[in-house]
Amino acid sequence: MDIALHQTRMKLNRDGLIAFRDGRGARIVCHSGTLWVTQESQIKDRILEAGDSLIVCELGLTVITALGPSALTVTEAGAAGSPPGRWRSIFAGLAAWTARAQRISARTAACR
Repeated sequence: MDIALHQTRMKLNRDGLIAFRDGRGARIVCHSGTLWVTQESQIKDRILEAGDSLIVCELGLTVITALGPSALTVTEAGAAGSPPGRWRSIFAGLAAWTARAQRISARTAACR
């Protein structure tokens, strides 16, 4: 996983997920694989495949689930350079959560 202050690039295994709140304006880009994106208050979910992107339009919960091994980037829409402090903390939280989830997944896989 590559992490920079202006973006967070993550790799998810099948059924891996990322959830965040109040991300209106964030851009989700699918680099590889397939992602299922659900936004609170949206009737339709979105499926993103490699090369697709989506701008989060709601302030509520956004959940991104990998339907297979996938790579994605979450950035502030139209951002150039470092994001505001709020985004920096969201990205740091995402990175920490993803790293922890990958460690747990690796331990679980070793037990199977």
